[in-house]
Amino acid sequence: MRALLLLALLFPGLALAEPLLRIAVHEGDGPVELEGARLRARPLDGDEGYRPIASGRLRIRLEGEQLAAEEFRTAALRLRADGPIAVGRWRVRGSVEVRVHEGRILVVNEIPLETYLAAVLGSEMMPSFHPEALKAQAVASRTYALRKRLETMDRPYNLGSTVLAQVYEGVHREDPRTRAAVEATAGEVLVYEHEPIEAYFFSSCGGRTATGEEALGRALPYLVSVSCDESEDAPRARWDLRLDATELGRRLGLGPVQNLRVEARTSTGRAEWVSVTTAKGITRLRAAEVRRRLGYEALRSLAFDVEKRGREFVFRGRGFGHGAGMCQWGAQAAALEGRDYREILSHYYPGTELRKMY
Repeated sequence: MRALLLLALLFPGLALAEPLLRIAVHEGDGPVELEGARLRARPLDGDEGYRPIASGRLRIRLEGEQLAAEEFRTAALRLRADGPIAVGRWRVRGSVEVRVHEGRILVVNEIPLETYLAAVLGSEMMPSFHPEALKAQAVASRTYALRKRLETMDRPYNLGSTVLAQVYEGVHREDPRTRAAVEATAGEVLVYEHEPIEAYFFSSCGGRTATGEEALGRALPYLVSVSCDESEDAPRARWDLRLDATELGRRLGLGPVQNLRVEARTSTGRAEWVSVTTAKGITRLRAAEVRRRLGYEALRSLAFDVEKRGREFVFRGRGFGHGAGMCQWGAQAAALEGRDYREILSHYYPGTELRKMY
C-alpha cells in the first residue's frame, strides 16, 4: 500500500481510491460505552457476522486479556451503526474497532480521509476563517495525515485525536464551511521529492516562524523560518504567564525557584536553554522541556522573556504553538490580503509541490 500511495504521487493520473485512516479516539483501563442507531458488533477473531445490539448501546470492559460486553468475550470487536457512533463525549462517522492494546482498551475510528478532514478543520481552525485559509489548512491536514498513515501502516492506528497529532473531535466539529474547503481541495497533497511532507502547523507565530530544527529537532528543507503577516491583535499573539516561586518550582519538579533566566536562544529569538536556580543549585533545562512541564496552554510558545518581580516570575511571550510550518493566524491574514491557498502553502512550506493524489 505504501508503494501504491507513492506511485500515485509520482504519476498523478493514476487512479487511486480515497485512503482510510485509523484514528485512536480513546485509550484507557476502565470500561468504555459506545452507542449508535441500529448498533451492531462482530468479533474480529472469528468468521461470525455482525450481531445487532438491541439497546443500541454497548458497554465494553476489560477482563484479563479480553474484552467483555454482553455475550462477547474476544480480543477485538468491530462496530457499525446507521449513522455516527458515540464514543464517550464524541460522535464519529465510519466504523469503530475496540481492541486490547498493551493491557488497555483502545478504541479506533476507521474513517475515509476526506470525511475525517471535515471534522479536523473544525477542531483545528475556526470555521469563520477566510475560505482560502480553510483550504490551506485542509491541504496541510490531509498531507500530515497521509504522511502519518505511510509511517504507521504496521501499527494499530495511524493518528491520535489530540494536539499531539491533530485535533479530531468528531461530528459536532463539522461545518458547511469546513466541508466546502475539503471538497475544494479534494485529494491535494504537498510533496517534496515525491513524498508527502511533514506538514506541521500551529496557531500563532507572533511575526516569524521557527525552523524545523529549532522547533522539532529535524532540519527539514521545507520547514525554514519565514516572515509572517499575522495581525498584532490576533488572539494569543501576545500573552503573559505569572507564577510565584513555589508554584513555578512545583511545576518544574524542583524546589522554590530563586531565579530563572533564558541562557541561550535560537536563530529566531526563541528560548533554547533555561537555567533555574533553587536552594540546591542551578539546573539547566531545554526550553522545550520547561514548556512541557509548565503546560503547553500555560507557556504558549518558546518566544518569551522572563522577569522576576519579588517572589513572582512573569513570562511575557508571543505566539502559540511550536512555531514550525504554517501559522494559522498568519494564513488568515494572508487570505484577507487576497492570497489564495496555493500562495499561502508555498510561503509556509517553500520548495514543496501541490499534487492531486486522487
